[in-house]
Amino acid sequence: MKCFLGREDLITSFLTLGAIASMIGCAVAQPLAKRVCKIKAYIALQIISATRC
Repeated sequence: MKCFLGREDLITSFLTLGAIASMIGCAVAQPLAKRVCKIKAYIALQIISATRC
């Protein structure tokens, strides 16, 4: 973690924000799945993930 962030004081903030984002994602997933085609959403999210890495 230290090598990725470059500073030890950011580790707590990084992990906290990751946990909060995960909770928000879980809360939004079900209502979003009712509105959007799951297959098209999966493909779009995979493309977004592939281009960001």
